[in-house]
Amino acid sequence: MSKTTLIHFSKRYQSIKIPDMKMLVVSIALLVAIVGVYFIRYENASAQNSHLVFTEIMYDAEGSDTKREWIEIYNPTDTPITIIEGAGDGSWRFFDSSNHTLTLITGNALIPPEGVAIIASDNATFIAEHPSFSGTLFDTTMSLNNTSANLKLSNDKGATYFETLTYASDWGGAGDGFSLEKIDTDETNDTSNWKQSAYKGGSPGEVVIASSQPQNQQNTYPLPSSDESSPPPSSPNVFFPEGIAINELYPWPRDTEDEFIELANHTEQAIDISLWIISDSSGKKYTIPQQTTIPSYGFITLYREKTKIVLNNSNDTISLIFPSSKITSKTSYTQARQGISWARNEEDEFQWSKIPTPNVINVFPLPPYATVKADPLFADINQPITLDSTGSIGTILEWNIPDAPIFTTPKLSYAFSIPGNYPITLTAKNSIGETAQQSVTITVIDQSKPDISILIPQTKHTDIILSELLPNPIGNDKNEWIEIYNPTSATVDITNWAIGKEEDARNAYVISDQTTIAPGTYLIIPRILSKITLINTADTVYFFDAKKNIADKITYSESEEGASFARDADDIWLWTYTPTPGEANKFAEKFTPTPMSLSSASLEPQSTDPIIVDLSDIRDIENGTIITTEGVVTVQPKIFGTTQFYIMSDAGIQIYSAYYSTCARNTRRSSRDSDCRYISKRKRRAYHFFRNSIRNIRTHHFCAR
Repeated sequence: MSKTTLIHFSKRYQSIKIPDMKMLVVSIALLVAIVGVYFIRYENASAQNSHLVFTEIMYDAEGSDTKREWIEIYNPTDTPITIIEGAGDGSWRFFDSSNHTLTLITGNALIPPEGVAIIASDNATFIAEHPSFSGTLFDTTMSLNNTSANLKLSNDKGATYFETLTYASDWGGAGDGFSLEKIDTDETNDTSNWKQSAYKGGSPGEVVIASSQPQNQQNTYPLPSSDESSPPPSSPNVFFPEGIAINELYPWPRDTEDEFIELANHTEQAIDISLWIISDSSGKKYTIPQQTTIPSYGFITLYREKTKIVLNNSNDTISLIFPSSKITSKTSYTQARQGISWARNEEDEFQWSKIPTPNVINVFPLPPYATVKADPLFADINQPITLDSTGSIGTILEWNIPDAPIFTTPKLSYAFSIPGNYPITLTAKNSIGETAQQSVTITVIDQSKPDISILIPQTKHTDIILSELLPNPIGNDKNEWIEIYNPTSATVDITNWAIGKEEDARNAYVISDQTTIAPGTYLIIPRILSKITLINTADTVYFFDAKKNIADKITYSESEEGASFARDADDIWLWTYTPTPGEANKFAEKFTPTPMSLSSASLEPQSTDPIIVDLSDIRDIENGTIITTEGVVTVQPKIFGTTQFYIMSDAGIQIYSAYYSTCARNTRRSSRDSDCRYISKRKRRAYHFFRNSIRNIRTHHFCAR
């Protein structure tokens, strides 16, 4: 046998038996070649050692951004990459307009292939808002611009940068609770490769590419050996498809129904949801069985009998969770009502629906709304009156006209042959039987023999109504008040009636003492008594009868200091700068003096040439326009009020206030008297008045023959 040589390498003392020296030389050469390859491979790996990429950005969170910004970085290589924290040699930097060091909070600084890490502006806030996150988390100084910013990563203390991204708010995620997500991790950071996240809050820690799971492909995690309900262990290399979301909850079913949780697939491919988890706010969990798939744009409904999850009638949160423990969809609700489901609408927001729809598209019937346009409001006998429901909402519209059949057309023409006041009611109904009504009264006069008593205003109401609100008083807001009014001819007992800001009368102020309100009188309910705070920007006030049925309600918006919101004689609510607690409402515009110097101020009267308008067209004229019109005076001033009178032509209108100027017959005078007109036709008068509001007209001149 040939002589054997023993050679030792390093400290491992591995033995190689070589027959002779020639074999030794060959073996050493081979070893050098292998070592050379190793060092070449190591050198190449070192060159790629920092190839992490940005994959998600939360730059403009819903509400305040403070401490809530974060970015996600991803390792798309097949080599582990170590992020060096702190300020030492080779430490990393995050750049958002200046360089910032990183501090490891949780997880491992060694990011494996296809691994993910989060860099957050405040680790405590991030963990609080993402309690299911259990991966690598770094803390840093961060201030992401809400319009546009350039982000960079460096592994040499900011000397150079290996990853850079410039985003803009028009890419998505601008203050609405959504993040920006990279679509393809292997492509560049241009606009086309980024999109807004599918759900609010983003998906930190989950790099999800919608096309990564072929149709009907099952999730590639190990199956449990015995207990099917046990989820698989969390793995950073397992990714689950986006597009499945909680779509509808039914917390308080009718007596013959069962609670349910509905999931929807919003993608073009079927998705396997085996072993996904549904959880409620108490921590109760249900694991979806194996081989459960939701078809493209399909649904799956999970009933309480199967899940054993009891939905609270108030204050509950339902989450859909990946087997990796990442929450992919979540919704919360407060107070449920029987027969009403909590459902996702077309704007991807949840709202209550009166039609539960398990396994089908959610339905949100619009509340009915009725609005009536009648022309003219004051008509001659046998004069056609146009009734128009344009703007009303409902699947069924019904016109109720005295002594006439029910009409269901959106628009019609009708005439009355006998003088009188005719209340016409439009009822709008939606698909679930809810109704809304609006009424208008047509006054019909025989102009050949007018009956003035017809024009005496009749009450439109048969019960107590809201009359005036002061949501934004001058000075202390504690001086707010709400006024109610009795427009009927009888005294009304309002004991146990209530006022509140929620339609179900919760937290309403109840008039518990024995209280009556006489005909034509007012009752003021101040804030210090009711504890009801009226919001200056917008609010709704409900008035309930003793059985807590809604007797009246009013919604307002954009109040100004010192202005009250009041009901006028035509049941139209207007802002007025003359609050009248306990008295009939008055309507006055805000007076704003214009400063001027004596040198620039003209001492001559200022006038504006009026435009000539037919009486029937007055309601179409813009507020603030000075006009001239003419008509028959059917009720002269001082009959219904000192300054109120009625005029008619093809249409009629009530003038609420007037002041008179003396007009000489057949003369033209300077200044304001020059605005007077003499009309020789019998019983006709000319009126030059200021248009103050649609149904609140203040005369500018009244010239009588």
